This record gives sequence, structure tokens and C-alpha cells, in this order.
Amino acid sequence: MSDEQVTPRQKPVKSDVASLPRPKSTIELSTPTPTRVPSADAVRRRQRSHSDAIDRTHTSAHVLPPHQVQAQRQQPQPQSSSRLGEFFGRFRSSSTASLGDDTTGTTTASTSSSAVMVSRPVSRPVSQQSDKSSTWSSLINHEALESFSAVERNRQEAIYELIKSEAVYVQDLTAIVEVFLANMIPEVDAGLVEIIFSNIEDLLLLNATFVSDLESRQRNDRMYISQIGDLLDKHLGSLDIYMHYCSNQHRSIKALQSLQNNNYRLSQKLLKLKAHPTSRNLDLSTHLLSPMQRITRYPLLVRQILKHTDPGTVEYESIEKALKAVETLLLAINEDVRVQESHTRLLEISNTLVMSQKVDLSSSADARRILIKEGELAKSKSSKVLHLVLCNDILLLINVVERTLYKLPIPLREVAALAHAKREDILVLELAYPRGGESIALKTAPQDRDAWINTINTTQKQLTR
Repeated sequence: MSDEQVTPRQKPVKSDVASLPRPKSTIELSTPTPTRVPSADAVRRRQRSHSDAIDRTHTSAHVLPPHQVQAQRQQPQPQSSSRLGEFFGRFRSSSTASLGDDTTGTTTASTSSSAVMVSRPVSRPVSQQSDKSSTWSSLINHEALESFSAVERNRQEAIYELIKSEAVYVQDLTAIVEVFLANMIPEVDAGLVEIIFSNIEDLLLLNATFVSDLESRQRNDRMYISQIGDLLDKHLGSLDIYMHYCSNQHRSIKALQSLQNNNYRLSQKLLKLKAHPTSRNLDLSTHLLSPMQRITRYPLLVRQILKHTDPGTVEYESIEKALKAVETLLLAINEDVRVQESHTRLLEISNTLVMSQKVDLSSSADARRILIKEGELAKSKSSKVLHLVLCNDILLLINVVERTLYKLPIPLREVAALAHAKREDILVLELAYPRGGESIALKTAPQDRDAWINTINTTQKQLTR
């Protein structure tokens, strides 16, 4: 019986860049708020970490022949003084330990879902396998594969996809830290580095631990994983640190764009770093989106594993628990991101007003103010263009040309959005505030008119709950 040979991939070397402090706000409010300045000690730690990271950054991510892999295993691992570096020293050792040449063996799998006794090949962890190993089935010899039911094959494929994609994700996080972060530390103000990269090092440490446990299970189970629910429950239930990263992401992207637009030298350097083999020809802004993309993909990956796991088993319950945990976290992240983006946009709108008309739209006495909808509409008679800003508690009308308030912020309870009696292209706003009220007719497309009416009415109903 012949096995399909799998070429090992060299594990990327991780850096020991020091932990970043949490980012401070980059947008000045109408009322100044105290900001935290990075300490001199923190800056010195970053500079030392930059030097260490550069020393350990790979110049390429190529596949080594077996005799070079064996020689590499015998080399001593570099010493590191940081928490992150010490972990990756252990991670590299555990990932390459006990990995002999591919052979065929017989293993009895412990039954937690639909496991059976099979003859299967010993293979390497996903991160060391060839790019051609796109499926679990491609790594298993035909005779052993035939012994599995269709359901079990689908389950193993789903598990394999989770592990393989997690390994690629960790490599991308490594590129952010070792290639981009390490090279930007000496070039960019420490506070701006905090904003752009947030707690990316914490994510790298967390997910590197996750993929290490997954690959260890894969190696010990000889490519047939009978139990994975315990690992999913353990790691996917501990992803709270993604909340901080994701809520900061819109600030991160804006800060990076501004930096590139105003620093030609740095923008050229980032282009060169994009061409680094570890970067996979992806620019920094694309890499910085990967944590949000990954957290949204976890429910899909876990749900697929659960779909092919026997109900009523401990394994099924563990996977289901992990799925609920990550879905709950994702809902919280989405809401927090919405609030943060709304806060930023309302501050931007406030700052567009002339100084005599300044108003802090981002604050509310009762609760967090959320931007619901905005758009520019022209008055039907004078064609004067107004910028409508609908929040969860107020409606704001702004003169676009003069950059002044057309009206003081109007409590949403005092607004009625109506369709014009004769014209489909007119939105009528009945304002009971200030005293005496006012009716404003605004030109708009029929579908936009209906959208404004529905959105205002829905938001008003939520106020009464």
C-alpha cells in the first residue's frame, strides 16, 4: 500500500516584539480629554524588541528538502527575553518534534463521535504540508479512505479545513508582527504604532497557541482526529481580546491611510515590505483586516464540523458550546464596532461645522448616541441642500454650503416623516420643535423617500421600548 508523500513546510520563526499598550483616541473632542503618553521605558522596550524581531525575521518562506528539515531540527533554538519570544521558542520545538519520514501505521481511534479502527498514514501537521494538500482525503491512502463512512470523511475534511486555514492565519499574523510592525517601530511615533497595530501581538500569541494544540492533536492522532470539541471549547471560548482589536480597526485603517498619504518615505518602505515573501504580496492594510475576517469565519468552520458529528455525544456538546461562544462574541463585536464607527463619524460631522456652530454630536445624556442614517437632500422650493443626520435620539439638519446648523438638534420624538400627498419625489418632515413647529419639503427619489420614512419610524419605535 503506497502513501502520498507530503513535503514539510518550514515553520515561520516568530519574534519577541514587546506587548503594545492599549491605543488612545486620535480624535479630539469639543471638550479635551486626557490622553496617555507612552512612557520612555515603553519606547525603549519597543526599540529593543524591534532589533530582536528583525534578527529572527525570515527572508523567505520556502519548502525545505527532508535532509535540511532534519538538520534544522537539530539546531538550537534562539533564546528570547520576552514572553512572546519564549513562547515561540517552545512552539517551534513542539511543532517539529517527533516528525519522522512519512510511514504507514495502524492506530485505534478513541470513539467520541463516529470513529472506527482504520489503517492510516502518519502525516505532518498542516502548516508543514505541501500547498497541494488541499484536502484531508488527498493525504490518506485509498484503502484506508474506503473504510470511512461519507459522514466521517466530511467531518475529517471540515476539521482539516479549520486547522489548515488557522495555520495560514497565524502565518499572516506573524507577517504583521515580524515584517511590518518590527520595521515601523523605529520610523513611526509610538502612539501611532499603538493605534495602527492595536493588540495584534496578543492575537498572535493566542492563535499560535491554538494552532499548536490543533497540530499536536493532528500529529498524535495520525491525521484521523476523533475528538476536537475540547480544543474548540477551550480556545474559541477565550477570544475576548478580539473585541478590542475589532473595535479599533476603523481607527487603525484611517491612521494608516493618513500616514501613507503624508509620509512618502514610509509609503515606499511599506511597498517593499509587501514584496517580502512572508507577506504573500499583501499590503499592510489588507493584513490588518485579517483578524476581523477570521473571527467572522469561525462560526462557519465550527458549524460544518458540528454538522457531521453524532448528536447526543460529549463531542457534539463541546463543539456546540464552542459555536455558541464564538457566535455570542461575534454579535458583541459587531455591536461594538457599530458604536465605535458611529462615534467617529459623528465627531467628523461635528468638526465640519464652523466654530460658532460647534456641537458634540457624539455625546448623549441618556445613552450612547448611534448614527442611524445620513444623506443630502434639497429643499423642494429653494433647492437649498441640507445634510440630514439621523441618530437614535435626534435629527440634525445642516446647511451644506455654509457648514452651519439649519436647526438646533431636533429630538426624534418631535419629528414626523411623511409622504407628500401628490408627489412621490417629496419627503415631508413635520417638526414640532421648536415652538410652533415647521414643515420641510425635501426632494428625493421615491425609493429614498420610503427608506427615510421607514428608518425614522422604526427608530422612533425603538425609543419607546
